[in-house]
Amino acid sequence: MPKLSQSLIQSHYRSWKKKESISSTFGYTMNEMYKLNDIDLANEKDDNMALLRLLKDHVYKDEAG
Repeated sequence: MPKLSQSLIQSHYRSWKKKESISSTFGYTMNEMYKLNDIDLANEKDDNMALLRLLKDHVYKDEAG
């Protein structure tokens, strides 16, 4: 599974919240955009929970810290 940076995820989320017309959930969109192959994320209906799931499961860890 690809790993994303925390700032990238948060940036997408802020942009997502500003959209007036949203046709699919945040989790589904991120899952498709980054080919995460995460069925639970794709099915998450709550955008806030999708954000938390992304931050928990799909953020790369800094090797130095």
